[in-house]
Amino acid sequence: MKRIFLAIVIAATTIVVFGQKAVLTGQTRTTKNLPARPLTGVMSGTDFIAMCDTIDFWPREKVIVHEVLRGNVPDSLRTLHQIEFTTPIVDSVEVLRKPHKIQLWVACDYLAIGYDEDFMRMPMGPLAAQE
Repeated sequence: MKRIFLAIVIAATTIVVFGQKAVLTGQTRTTKNLPARPLTGVMSGTDFIAMCDTIDFWPREKVIVHEVLRGNVPDSLRTLHQIEFTTPIVDSVEVLRKPHKIQLWVACDYLAIGYDEDFMRMPMGPLAAQE
């Protein structure tokens, strides 16, 4: 598992550093583990922005995780798109001594809180992103 993760990290870095071309395959799927948005008591993007102005970083991170895990994400960001790329051969990295085909499922935008008509693209710290 560590070798696969390392290969993905190296390959992703290669895309950025060497301009390796990633291909959008046209395949899509909806997110599996994101619950449906609750019908009541959900913050809009406007509400969320106002709340962010009143609290510090760590409490805000907890609210971000809470809102995302309860499904307060725009419908337009619930579809993942598949991209593919092939790693170049890198003699100095054992796992990349031969090319590997990498397939990733990605969202088309940053994570957002709210609904399609009123949302906020929400950056977060690494701990909140992992959670």
